[in-house]
Amino acid sequence: MGCRIGAAPWVVTAMLGLAVEALAPPRAYAQEADSLRQLAERLATVERQLEELEREKVSPTSISGYMDFHYNDFQPGGEQLDFHRFVLLVAHEFSEDVRFYSELEVEHAFVKDGQGELELEQAFIDFHLDPDVAIRAGIVLVPIGIQNERHEGPAYFGVERHQVETVLIPTTWFEPGVGLFGRLAPGFDYKVYVLGSLDATKFSAGGIRGARSKGFFTNAASPAVAGRLIYRGTPGLTLGASIYRGDAGFDVPVSVVTTLYDVDAAYRYRFVELRGLWAQTFVGNARELSQAIGLPADAPVGERMQGFSVEAAVHLLPEAHPWDLALFARYEEADTQDRVPDGFTRAAQFDRDWTTVGASFLPHPDVVVKADYQFAGNDHSTIEAIDSFNLGLSWWF
Repeated sequence: MGCRIGAAPWVVTAMLGLAVEALAPPRAYAQEADSLRQLAERLATVERQLEELEREKVSPTSISGYMDFHYNDFQPGGEQLDFHRFVLLVAHEFSEDVRFYSELEVEHAFVKDGQGELELEQAFIDFHLDPDVAIRAGIVLVPIGIQNERHEGPAYFGVERHQVETVLIPTTWFEPGVGLFGRLAPGFDYKVYVLGSLDATKFSAGGIRGARSKGFFTNAASPAVAGRLIYRGTPGLTLGASIYRGDAGFDVPVSVVTTLYDVDAAYRYRFVELRGLWAQTFVGNARELSQAIGLPADAPVGERMQGFSVEAAVHLLPEAHPWDLALFARYEEADTQDRVPDGFTRAAQFDRDWTTVGASFLPHPDVVVKADYQFAGNDHSTIEAIDSFNLGLSWWF
């Protein structure tokens, strides 16, 4: 914004004025002098506008973030307070076509002696080739499910993140990678990434969550591919489909091709909001993998894992009201032992379900107070599932 009017034009204007005064008759001189005054006023106005724009120039670097503060009463288990997340997001725009974005998170308030976590969940640069195609490279969120890419507290109902998307997806899931994203056609957006691999030695009867590398010396010998297609062409409706596929067996003597996919939908019409998700995971050579990593016969890695969730919410205040109050109910099922290898036994405690009912109050669109009760269950005859009463305060800025 540095185009400023210098002194030279005013010298020229003064010289022209003297010439007009010497050559023109008195009436013509008066008309010319009036025109010059008007021109001078317009130039002065432009000068002031340029100065104002220069003062209002927005910084190319921005800081934002989100936080979650929770109270949980586990039954059985006891009560606890936890400042679950403190997250800072830093972005920088090098130009209209080159942009940087990052997300640094502290979990559970501090990091010491194995307690708490400090994670760089995102750190990537986007190179926009045209309005419909861009390249992304760095640490990226895997484009699977609804919540993995939108996991800030005000973005979902319930105090804790949804169980199915935590157990199966597994949210929050981030890996180093590179790929393309953009618009495929009007209403259709896409993402396709090549990513670092999961680590099959960390698979268990409880799923693949522990196998995320989180960008820490991630194996690059057998990269994975992930993609997501999203439809937003109908007001209030979002439809999504995602797939992930990669060989996680780089550190075991067998190939462990892992495929995960989901289909999901979210819809809001006036005061009613609906949401649903279904996901499956397939693990190749689960029998040989379970033997290689020494899992017991009654707790192998599942050949197939699957689950779903359905949710409904009702907003009680008019849309024009500055506050929002919503009641919601959600049912979820996840079974990481839906099918096990021959010669192994299903672990019934990993066939789980959760029913959650609660409310969200937003005194501001970026601040939410939450309360819910979660009823948990599993198919094991003696292992007791843990219910919980939860309160939460979340905000972003």
